[in-house]
Amino acid sequence: MSWSKGQIQLAIDAVGKAMSERRLKFPPKLRRRMYTDRQKAEALQILSEINDNQRVSERTGVPRSTLNQWRIRYQADEKFARRIDLFLAEG
Repeated sequence: MSWSKGQIQLAIDAVGKAMSERRLKFPPKLRRRMYTDRQKAEALQILSEINDNQRVSERTGVPRSTLNQWRIRYQADEKFARRIDLFLAEG
């Protein structure tokens, strides 16, 4: 069987249309939550007092993994630690 260019194009278009109708629809990407230095300082202050990521997360609404990243960053990054210390000194 020999197909003409027009028939091939129609077949390709039909397959493409069928595939586009079957494409999965994903929800829009969630935006990353942004925290102020004051919020970070308050959460780290509570974390230093309680030393329990789960309880601090429940109390502040900040995910445990984020709290853990902040704790590590506070200990390792001098510039970040100075910024947070400014807010801790105010409170």
